[in-house]
Amino acid sequence: MKMKKLSIILCSLALLNSHNLLAADTFCNAQIKKDYTTSHFISLDDGTVKDIRSGLVWSVCSLGQTWSIGANGKDVCSGQPTSFATWQDALIAVQTANESTAFAANDWRLPNIKELDSIVDRSCYSPAINQSIFPNTYPVNYYSSTPYNGSIDTDLGGDGNNYDHITSRIIDFNTGLESPHKPESQTRVSYSVRVVRCGEWPVPDVCKVAR
Repeated sequence: MKMKKLSIILCSLALLNSHNLLAADTFCNAQIKKDYTTSHFISLDDGTVKDIRSGLVWSVCSLGQTWSIGANGKDVCSGQPTSFATWQDALIAVQTANESTAFAANDWRLPNIKELDSIVDRSCYSPAINQSIFPNTYPVNYYSSTPYNGSIDTDLGGDGNNYDHITSRIIDFNTGLESPHKPESQTRVSYSVRVVRCGEWPVPDVCKVAR
């Protein structure tokens, strides 16, 4: 039942502003040590996986994709991830998921920047993630919940006082690099969301990752 619920909500959160993106095969360098392996994650057989290093439970698919089990018994994420034009849109989407009775849990959230960084595999690129655990991940930017209070955006002719266009720290899963977020209308690239929850209550110390 949980499998069906998660599949429904991930699909229903897809917005019309998604881009015509192509999922890429991961390119990995066998000479670079992997940041983690499949042995660090346990499938919960409901479209989520638990990272035994941190206690965090992750959605296998990005918001906007549909999760299912393939004929080989492995997780499948179909479709494109939703592209959220603003950080606020991403936060609202997660809130909507938690308010929906169709969702398998109600404590999902955006990962903070350290949590999001924990699933980056820098031995790979395009995307910089282990696709055996997170299949069909697109090599795009992913939001974190961590705010960005950065410098002046001179590229956009900033007057030195306006920081509204820089709101969140993000990770580009094409390269695995972190950077500040600029709204999609200004950069014309995609910003996606992968949700996370702690999965245990009370929250264990290992799951309290600082922002």
